[in-house]
Amino acid sequence: MFRPVFLLVVGAGLLTAAPMTYTLSGFGAGYWNGTPFTNATFKITFTSDTGTIVHGASCCSAIDTTPSGTSASATVSGFQAAQLTGDQAIFYDRPDQTAGIWHFNGAQYLTVSNSVFSSGDLTTTIQPTGGVTWSYATPIPLSSGGTLYFTSVQHVSYSQQPERSGGQVSMDLTIPGAVVQYLDTDQSYSFVVSDTAGAGDIGGVDVQFRDSSALHRITCWVYYNTSSNTMTINYQGNWSAPAPLGSPSTLTGDDCTVNTSQVTVSTYGNNLYLAVPVYLTYVDNTVWPIFADAQNKNNADSGYAQVGEVHAAPQNFQFYVLPLGTGSIAAGSSISYPITVQGFNGFHDQVTFSAAATRGQSGSDSHLSFTFDPATVTGTGTSTITVTAPASTPQDFYAITVTAHSPSFSQEDNLSLYVATGAPVITIDPTSGAGSSQTFNLTWTDSTEVDGIDLLFAPTVDGSHACWLFFNLGSAVHGKPYELYLAGDDGSPWADAGGAAYAPLSNGGAASSSNSQCSINLPGTIYDPDSQKVGHHTLTLPIRFLPAFAGTKGIWIESWNNAGFSSGYQAVGGWTVQ
Repeated sequence: MFRPVFLLVVGAGLLTAAPMTYTLSGFGAGYWNGTPFTNATFKITFTSDTGTIVHGASCCSAIDTTPSGTSASATVSGFQAAQLTGDQAIFYDRPDQTAGIWHFNGAQYLTVSNSVFSSGDLTTTIQPTGGVTWSYATPIPLSSGGTLYFTSVQHVSYSQQPERSGGQVSMDLTIPGAVVQYLDTDQSYSFVVSDTAGAGDIGGVDVQFRDSSALHRITCWVYYNTSSNTMTINYQGNWSAPAPLGSPSTLTGDDCTVNTSQVTVSTYGNNLYLAVPVYLTYVDNTVWPIFADAQNKNNADSGYAQVGEVHAAPQNFQFYVLPLGTGSIAAGSSISYPITVQGFNGFHDQVTFSAAATRGQSGSDSHLSFTFDPATVTGTGTSTITVTAPASTPQDFYAITVTAHSPSFSQEDNLSLYVATGAPVITIDPTSGAGSSQTFNLTWTDSTEVDGIDLLFAPTVDGSHACWLFFNLGSAVHGKPYELYLAGDDGSPWADAGGAAYAPLSNGGAASSSNSQCSINLPGTIYDPDSQKVGHHTLTLPIRFLPAFAGTKGIWIESWNNAGFSSGYQAVGGWTVQ
């Protein structure tokens, strides 16, 4: 795909023209971006084309000038080189026998007076020539952001030299690594154009961003003309009016805009360096190849070649639902969780929310309902999800998936909620028997949440002088989520009977723990939620009863969950200690 014919015609006209370099160098004093300098060497180089010379400029037919905003670079010792970005041009005044820099159709800037300028024009070769020189404290804007002006100059020489033409051009892109650019953001792309005949032989540069997901539809296409130092952009097959670099113009393309005041150009040797800030107005989350083509001033071009790529990504966000872990409520009640939405890369879209629940025992479930307050968040903000479980909700664990949606991006977070209809039901095996030792198995179903269990062997429901065990599942203790305790003789102190997050439970505890009534054999105590019997949890407790505890004892179990239900102590059997 090529630029429209009218641009090629302009290029064809350059075949009879010749590139020229206009150089002023010397010593001077003045200010660079507001910083003073004295007795500093300077060099100001203009590049133009003889085909663009304005003969008979302004008032007088004997005055020639290059176009307004002629491309130029400036160096002053002690400062970083910069481009001139104003409406500056080179003038050649035969009646006054002067040549130099002026503001186009405005004030002069730097002037050299010599009789050599009484003939010829801006197409003539002039070797470095000195003369009477003077400067005007008139600032010229620099691409580095400030201005340059001289308060005095000495030993200034002026020259006009034709540049070689017809060189071979090539392109490259110098941007770091894999580029990701988000919607509604700027990214500066730096291109290097090389010409074997020198940078002054470079005529123009085309840059295209192509959407790989749409058969290489061109999403952004700009053209830089070196002779006029202007840039134009293609929109729906048509080219905009050229805008001078440095001017406060915004060029609008199909899926991008370019602010020409931020475009920078510099030359060194055979190379031209072009930095173009591209603002994306559309993305599709695919990788776009970047193609470029350069032409010399004989209108020979390098041909389009891919020089890089960019991932045109939507702005995104992250969101979190807190707290983490499993919540518990009673059927017929509600629970709320805060939601945080954090936008990144300038994200400012509207985010909406939805949620769905899956019941642990039977898959998808429609009992739970969800509301969000507020219903939407724009960019970064917070909301609250309220989960309601009607009284008819079956007791079970529910996995809840909360989804946040924007026009271009979605993200999920998960909650776990237990809905209870009563206290946990714990069974014990055996429920009766006799002897000095026995292994008891406490069992409950997978759909039952248990926060804690008390197991009591005693003549009455009294914690003193009893074999009283407490199994804690509700909170981490000593860094372990499951912990087993044995009460002391009077029922008040509790001894850590060991526990760990692994089977056997005793891996994190001592070998045994005992009081005057019983001891627990820790190596044989097992609770392993990762290898439980299918559908059930089982806690295995090998207990040895001491002779002082002989006689008939009742067995009581109390259990509770985080939803607020407690069974109270329930008689579940009896045991005769022998």
